[in-house]
Amino acid sequence: MTRAERAAAARIETRRRHELATRLAAPHDGVVTYAMLHRAALTRGQVRSAIEGGLWHPAGKHTVSITSDAPTGRGLWWRALWESGASAVLDGVTSLFAWGLKNWNEELLDVTVAHNRRVRAIAGVRHHQVRET
Repeated sequence: MTRAERAAAARIETRRRHELATRLAAPHDGVVTYAMLHRAALTRGQVRSAIEGGLWHPAGKHTVSITSDAPTGRGLWWRALWESGASAVLDGVTSLFAWGLKNWNEELLDVTVAHNRRVRAIAGVRHHQVRET
C-alpha cells in the first residue's frame, strides 16, 4: 500500500468514526460520554486522536462535545447530568425548561444528586443534595 493509499484509508476511517460519534450524540444535542464512545467500539486512542486533532472537544471529565466546541442547548443538560453522576436529575427551573417553560432566563442549571454523593463543582451548574428521610 502506498503512502497516498494509507492516507486515504486513514481519512475514510476518521470520517467513519466521526459519523458514528455524530449519530451517538444526535439525541443529546451533540454531547456523548467517553463510555458511550467506548461501547461503540472506539478505543481510547481513537477518541484521544479525534480530540487532539480538534475534531471533538472535551466537555468535562466524562463528556465530549462532538458537534461543536462546547455543549449548547439541551447538550448542556446532558453534560450537567453525566458529569454529576448516576443519581443526578434536573431540578428547579431547569426541569421546567425540559418540560417546555419559555420566556424565562436562568444562568445556572439546577441538578439534584443523592445525599451521599460527592460532586465536583461544574461551571454553570448549581448542585442540590436531597436529604435522607
